[in-house]
Amino acid sequence: LTALGLAIAGPASAADAETDRIGGSDRYATSAEISEETFAAGVDVAYLASGVNYPDALAGGAVAGHQGAPVLLTKPDAIPAVIAAELERLNPGKIVVLGGESAISASVVTAADAYTGGTVERIAGDNRYDTAGDVAMAGFPSGAATVFGASGENFPDALGGAAAAAELGGPVLLTKANDLPKETQLALTQLEPTRVVVLGGETAVSKAVATELAAYDADETI
Repeated sequence: LTALGLAIAGPASAADAETDRIGGSDRYATSAEISEETFAAGVDVAYLASGVNYPDALAGGAVAGHQGAPVLLTKPDAIPAVIAAELERLNPGKIVVLGGESAISASVVTAADAYTGGTVERIAGDNRYDTAGDVAMAGFPSGAATVFGASGENFPDALGGAAAAAELGGPVLLTKANDLPKETQLALTQLEPTRVVVLGGETAVSKAVATELAAYDADETI
């Protein structure tokens, strides 16, 4: 083997690795800095989601990633100054507000109009499951080959799956642990996936719900 002159490179040492941190003084500043590091001005759309609670941002993350759009966090009753500055820099073609007025008030929608030359739209359902379904159908009007199903009662699995969903070109839909909400069922019917990926163990999404999800899957459920 030595006669072949093969050189096998070992793993990079810790000294060779480069680590960057993107972080602000709070969650709003961090979301603004992530956007600034990632997106050039003139994006087609920017999403606004509540920074106080997680479900709407989870549903929006996969759709925004698929569209190459940022998700910025806002307070329910006011756009933080750091977010306003980032929206001004981005100058998005339109702004989409995720969630109902209990999540983001009408005054925030009105204020957002100053940061786009286009429209400000709200996508909101009767609850988090309905909103997630509406976001998915708005983001994938022609359907989606792959759909991810995750707990809407806690955030880790949907958060972890959002990037993969964006890469595969599919949305994240939310479910209860022991009941598949009718709003999620409607979205699945509209999206007509050929693959459903269930995120998390049976404490997050029960075996019974996974079986129900399989009924909407033309190929296989993981």
